[in-house]
Amino acid sequence: MDRLAFVCAMDSTTLLQEFEDLAERMSIRVRYGKLDGDGGLCRYRGRYHIVINKRLDTDGRINLLGRAFSEFPLENVFLIPAVREAIDRNRSGLEVRA
Repeated sequence: MDRLAFVCAMDSTTLLQEFEDLAERMSIRVRYGKLDGDGGLCRYRGRYHIVINKRLDTDGRINLLGRAFSEFPLENVFLIPAVREAIDRNRSGLEVRA
């Protein structure tokens, strides 16, 4: 199965959980709240945070996380193929639909 097929085969909820697990492994805090925009990556008091509008659907949350993680060097971090594909697609400006 190629990587794109793997991304499509994984359901959105599972992919979102994989991103949240990655954030935890990298000591990045993920916060959900009511926002005017979608959210994004920020650094506060020396720690990275990803703030996500809780009104976003699961695919929107995945795309935001993909964009945020595309800012980090991840060459030496183990990522399942679906997560790496989602990050690469967001780095290229393409949205992921799981």
